[in-house]
Amino acid sequence: MEKTKSSLHGHANGGLTTVLSIDGGGIRGIIPGVMLAFLESLLQKIDGDHVRLVDYLDWVVGMSTGGLMASMLTTPNKNNRPLYAAKDIVPFYRQHCLKIFPQPRYVYSSHVGKIIYYLKCLVGPKYNKKYLRKLLKETLGDKHLQDMLTNIAIPTTDMLADRKRSFGSTGGSSYESKYMELEMNDDTLSGTLASVDIATEESLNDLVKVGEALLKKPVSRLNFGIGKLEPVYPEVTNEEALVRYKFALLFSLLSCVNSINYHTDYFCFVP
Repeated sequence: MEKTKSSLHGHANGGLTTVLSIDGGGIRGIIPGVMLAFLESLLQKIDGDHVRLVDYLDWVVGMSTGGLMASMLTTPNKNNRPLYAAKDIVPFYRQHCLKIFPQPRYVYSSHVGKIIYYLKCLVGPKYNKKYLRKLLKETLGDKHLQDMLTNIAIPTTDMLADRKRSFGSTGGSSYESKYMELEMNDDTLSGTLASVDIATEESLNDLVKVGEALLKKPVSRLNFGIGKLEPVYPEVTNEEALVRYKFALLFSLLSCVNSINYHTDYFCFVP
């Protein structure tokens, strides 16, 4: 167990624990990348261009591609500041996804090519992981989870042992909690946009547009009864929730004041 970072123990003083949770989804990581860049830009308008998302977060949690983003946002550089700003995520994905998820041309050239390709996927990984491993080594270096600028958790699965594992930089306590949460989801993706690995210039550009459009959609929540998203406040867009309703400002205040007795234990942002 590593010692807890940031202001997690503000809980004992009545403070709030701020959590950023990033879903997986391969190349669709571009979508939360757009959201996070927008949020960070708002925080910079309040507190200055030098601030980064990690300055406001007790926990960054990410699965799959979300884990990659969590690492990018929390890995320190030589000055002990984040290696990447949130605005760097989308350019990073656009630069590297075509090589992480290379699209073999023969898949689309004939039915036989498709059959051969998918049979190969049954007996081994769909993509060669050498480029991604090399990229992570060059990007993150020899940093370990305990070196991150705030607490980080990356859930994953051990395919050989058929069990779930979670890599984290600290342990946690169990207690009854209250939550204040803003989720940004989109359940309308279809075709290549719904794919986690069809990486083409066109699909990457379209995913950026999806992220920008999602900011203009109403704040929504999943209705478990029908399995679809429903607007919570139809007149309030995700962008307005961040701007007009001072979501970013609240993040800013939380970083300055951690001894006030709040009525909410966890403040969670889920792009």
